[in-house]
Amino acid sequence: MRLPIEAVRASDITPDLAAHITEGTNYIQVHPTFFYESALNLLLLIILLIYRKHKKFDGELALCYFLGYGLIRFVLEGVRTDRLMLFNTNIAVSQALSALMVIFALVMLIIMHIRTRQKA
Repeated sequence: MRLPIEAVRASDITPDLAAHITEGTNYIQVHPTFFYESALNLLLLIILLIYRKHKKFDGELALCYFLGYGLIRFVLEGVRTDRLMLFNTNIAVSQALSALMVIFALVMLIIMHIRTRQKA
């Protein structure tokens, strides 16, 4: 996706992004991450609608959503060019939050599946 340089705030053009601007062009190229996110979330919804017939416990679909959304968000935040970094690190705030969401969902899914098997 091409954006005219005039339409982008100068503060949003990072040195890394500026290094990829070809001389003589007046645009920057970025990924349409909003489109990617919409398409992947639609796919996640379809998967969850199919999986709901096989759920083992209440709340499983919510945990599966947290897991799927966290994975999608983690990957897409790595593609973005306008990331908010965590303090003075190379870790994006949204990626860190998404990783925590995925870890939480995985741990809870494992715990709940173990409890469900023990009750049976």
